[in-house]
Amino acid sequence: MKIKFTTVSIIALFMSVSCQNDNRTNTSTNSENIDTAAASSDYTLTKADQFEDYLLALDTTDINSITKATNKFSEIFSKDDSIQNDEGILKFLAYQEKVELNGNEKIIDERKDYAQLVDIEYNNKKAPEELSAFHRQINNNGFRIVQSEGMYYIKSYPTYIEQNFYAYASPTMEIYLRQLAKENLEGFANDAAIVIPFETFVQRTIWWEDFGQSISNKHLQTKANEQYEAYLRYLTIGLNNTPAINYENKAEEYFVNAYAYLEEVYPTSETYVTLKPYIELIKRNKITEAKEMSLQMIKQQ
Repeated sequence: MKIKFTTVSIIALFMSVSCQNDNRTNTSTNSENIDTAAASSDYTLTKADQFEDYLLALDTTDINSITKATNKFSEIFSKDDSIQNDEGILKFLAYQEKVELNGNEKIIDERKDYAQLVDIEYNNKKAPEELSAFHRQINNNGFRIVQSEGMYYIKSYPTYIEQNFYAYASPTMEIYLRQLAKENLEGFANDAAIVIPFETFVQRTIWWEDFGQSISNKHLQTKANEQYEAYLRYLTIGLNNTPAINYENKAEEYFVNAYAYLEEVYPTSETYVTLKPYIELIKRNKITEAKEMSLQMIKQQ
C-alpha cells in the first residue's frame, strides 16, 4: 500500500515542525533572560562596594586624592543610612592610611624645615608665609605635620574627619572616631619610644578591649580588635627604645608600674587574665622565663 501525501498534509507538517522550533527558541530565550536577570541581581554593588571601587582607582601617592575620595563619599552615601555609611567610613580611613604612608615621600621636601608646622593645629599659631600654601594643602586634605626621628611626616588630622564624616556616622562609629581622634592628639610613641604615661597606656588597652566586646558591627569590631591586639602586644613587649625587658635582662620600671596598675584597677579584664602568668614571673624576678613567655604570647596573639 502506498502512502499519498497531499499538499495540505505537507503544509500542516511543516507548520507543526515550525511551531515546535519556535517554542524551543522562545523557551531558550526566556531561560537566557532569566539567567541574565539572576546574574545581574547577583552582581549588584552595594554603596560601600561602589565607593571601594572608586578608591581603588585613585593614586595613593597624591594627597589631593583625599578630597576626591571625600567628595565621592558624600555623593554616594546619604546621612540616613548609617549601616552602609559606617562601612564606607572604614574604607575611607583605610585609604587615608595608605595615602599617609605612600604620599609622604611625594609631598615632603627634605630640603625644607617644617618645624613651625608641627602640631600647629593645636597651639593656635599661624603658619609662616613661605609654608602657608603647603599647610593649607595638607589640612584641606585631612593631614597635619608631625616629626619623628628627625624627619617630618604627614599624619591624619582628626578635625577633617569630624567635619566631613561625623554627620554620616552611627553613634557607635562616632565613639570609635572620637577615640581615634583622642589618641591621635595624645600620641603614643616617638623615636620608637613610648611617650604616654603608663596609666594612659593601660587605660587605652582596656578601652579597646571593652569596646570590641560591646559592639555587634562586624566590620567595626574587626578594626577595634586590631587596635586592641596592637596595644596588648606593646603592653607585653614594649617598643625598641621602651622595651618591657631591657637589654640588661631587667624589667623596665615603666612596665612594672603599668602591670601593677593593670592588676590593681582592672583585675577582671581579659588583658590582665592574659598577662597574669607573665606578670607573676616578673614579680618573682624570673626575667629569662618571662622573656621566653612573652615571645610565645606574641606568637599566639
